[in-house]
Amino acid sequence: MQPLSGDQLILKRCTALVTRVTLNVIDFQKQCDCYWPEKVGEEKKYGAANVKMDAEGHFADYTLRIFTLTAEV
Repeated sequence: MQPLSGDQLILKRCTALVTRVTLNVIDFQKQCDCYWPEKVGEEKKYGAANVKMDAEGHFADYTLRIFTLTAEV
């Protein structure tokens, strides 16, 4: 049995909240791919998932992004 990809796992488990606590780049090394749209209102497709960024807030120590996730069935 192969492990599920991120989009498959989120959709299969009907996940309501996804938290990622890391920087994209640390000490000039890429830590994580950006798997969301870059601008509020923008929508992107990742596998079976469509991700739309609804809001973004920048704070001193973190950025909070809110998304809507839909799937093609």
